[in-house]
Amino acid sequence: MYELRKWKILCFFCLFFAGMIGIINVIMIKDEKKERKDKKGAEYMAEIKETGKILEDACFSCYSGESCIGYEKRTVIKQKSKCGEWRASSSKIQIKLLSYFEIMRYGFPVELEVQYTETLSDKGNLCDFHVEITSGGQPMKYFGMINQNSYGKENVQMRIDSFGKNQMLNFSVPQVKKTEREKRKEGQVNYVKNLKNTLTEESEDENSADILTLQGTYGMEYLLQKNRLIPGDTRVFLRFEPTISCFLKVQMECFSEEIVLFPDGKQISLFPVKIHSEMVVTPDEKGQGDMAAEEEMIWIDGEGVIWKRYVPLMKMTYWRCSWEDVLQKFQPKRESEKKSVSEVMEKEEPFSDVMEKTWDFGMQMSVPILNFDAESWAAEDNSEQKTYRLYAAEENLVDFQSVFDDAEFQTGKIGKDEKEKNFIDITVYRSDGRGRKDFISSPPEEKDKAANHYIQTDMDKIKEIASGILPEEVEQEVLAREIENFVHKYIIHKEGSRGFITAAEVAETRCGDCTEHAVFFAALARARNIPTRVVLGMVLVPEERKFIWHMWNECYIKGRWIPFDATISQGFIGVDHIRVNAGALDQSDLAWMLYSVAQIMGKIEIEIR
Repeated sequence: MYELRKWKILCFFCLFFAGMIGIINVIMIKDEKKERKDKKGAEYMAEIKETGKILEDACFSCYSGESCIGYEKRTVIKQKSKCGEWRASSSKIQIKLLSYFEIMRYGFPVELEVQYTETLSDKGNLCDFHVEITSGGQPMKYFGMINQNSYGKENVQMRIDSFGKNQMLNFSVPQVKKTEREKRKEGQVNYVKNLKNTLTEESEDENSADILTLQGTYGMEYLLQKNRLIPGDTRVFLRFEPTISCFLKVQMECFSEEIVLFPDGKQISLFPVKIHSEMVVTPDEKGQGDMAAEEEMIWIDGEGVIWKRYVPLMKMTYWRCSWEDVLQKFQPKRESEKKSVSEVMEKEEPFSDVMEKTWDFGMQMSVPILNFDAESWAAEDNSEQKTYRLYAAEENLVDFQSVFDDAEFQTGKIGKDEKEKNFIDITVYRSDGRGRKDFISSPPEEKDKAANHYIQTDMDKIKEIASGILPEEVEQEVLAREIENFVHKYIIHKEGSRGFITAAEVAETRCGDCTEHAVFFAALARARNIPTRVVLGMVLVPEERKFIWHMWNECYIKGRWIPFDATISQGFIGVDHIRVNAGALDQSDLAWMLYSVAQIMGKIEIEIR
């Protein structure tokens, strides 16, 4: 096993943050200069007033524990007609969202922000959307509209702009029906006044009354106020998530009223609503199976107004407040309080001590090792294989079977311990030991060779760099190892202040963490005709006694998927890597990869066997 200084490991590894933010819909982008925030906010409000009549403003402060780390401002607008008149009640509604977050990630300050706009019909059906996300680099832009094809079925047409590359995508809206249980659940409550207003009952086609409608992402509060929930009531609908290009089946269930204590001491009687979301797997997404669901909670009053929201995955709580409260409560951390990894290295200060002083997203999501012994681990640094037992932490229920892929250098076995607690034993093999002898690798698909909006293999800069790495006649495995070494040296600014930037931007800026090493490696390898995919998993950090989230690559060479890690660049993958899954990092793979990881992130503990 290799040995690296603590500062180097912490500099390299990071969480695949941007994608997660996409599953749970906390999308955010960076302001280049903090002093421009007020001006930008004023411009944002001026644009809204020009768009149409403001029906509602909603502001939320976001907390992790006792720390306010960001805010969200959402505005509901009735659009103007072409002649300048306010449209009738049947007109379209526009939802505008502005979010800003400032967090720490493995010691690096990260500023993230989003501008999201969607247009809804008066019934809440999604008509079009525009998302602009920046997480430290160039913005990623998504433009989309919903229309009908020649067969009368809805589809989503979307364009993605990323660092000079445009990609057009089309998605057919799946025809998902309510289950019998969902229909029975809806019928259990007698709400005569609301019944005539429910979306499914307004359908003119009786045969399609049970087909779930495609509704907006951020129009939820508007819809809740139009069609109010009461205890025992449910809503079921489809939602499209642009950032990971997938459809989600969403079920909302309302529970009995309870008293909620706010951070400022006030108490409000609210109705808790559980929001249960699961990815809809379409027939063309072969081999991916059913995805386990994600859940969050909101608390509403009798008018359907949302006052509180809790996102378990990131352990974040949103509290409704005024815009003045946001400006007062959200105080960006002073530069003197933002300790970087380099400062930790110079002062020889334990990294865990630094993390106790400020909230760090990366460390919050890391996985503790229950029985780590530094001496035993150091004595086994050349092990050919190692087995880890992964438990669901506390009361969490994890479907390990749906999360972990079977792979060339890793195998898993599901079981239960003496306390009937579910676990999975993961055995990993050092890659230069040639892995499992009985495993047959699946061949690459076309997407493992192609360019996409993260891996811009077809751009001139990428082609130029790739062509200069060894001559054409060298063996592919030799070439792949040289690309691994080249990427490691090429990225000279090893830092994690950027959320997730594209390969083309890495080629220009020469900066990034493990995600940037992985996408840049994939772009160069594909440019040299080596099928390559990106691996999402965990790596052990001995100094922290934890596994942290990490990305590396696999190349298909001579009938086998061989792993490479350009972040470390030691020529092989050791037994300190636990692989969750791998994919081409195109839109169809991204949702599947992230949803798998979401099932275990923040929910498991690891024991070394």
